Amino acid sequence: IHTNTAADAVQRLVDMGVDDYLIGPTLIAAVGQRLTRKIAPDSGKEVPITDAQRAFIKKHIKDLPEEYQKQFEYETMYEAVPSKKYPSGTKGRVGVFEVMEMDKGLEEIILKDPSSLAIERYIRGKGFITFVEDAIGKANRGEIPFDEVLKL
Repeated sequence: IHTNTAADAVQRLVDMGVDDYLIGPTLIAAVGQRLTRKIAPDSGKEVPITDAQRAFIKKHIKDLPEEYQKQFEYETMYEAVPSKKYPSGTKGRVGVFEVMEMDKGLEEIILKDPSSLAIERYIRGKGFITFVEDAIGKANRGEIPFDEVLKL
């Protein structure tokens, strides 16, 4: 199914004519994926996080419960550094993902209000990590340059 987010998968199934009472018991998970450029070997440079990056991160995690926000308290990020072998400082691609797992609470939401908004509110309350947040973590670990996060 082609959707913008994992949470949109339920609404897309409803739009396709699948009865909402069938979705909860049969859907195990919905996974969304996007590709980003990967930092080439020996081409990543760790740099202090900027105020703009910190503000960007805070904006994206503001609706996560506090206990999940702590994992985004970074002091550094990575950027790609050009080299002779890798002029862009990147080589290949790496996926960023979001995974929505079905549980009893989500089943109930789908039966009452299968809208993407209701589903997103519920899963965010349980610590659901979006594409952007997965990419932020990968930029902090040196897998992708931070500028790739901004493209999502």
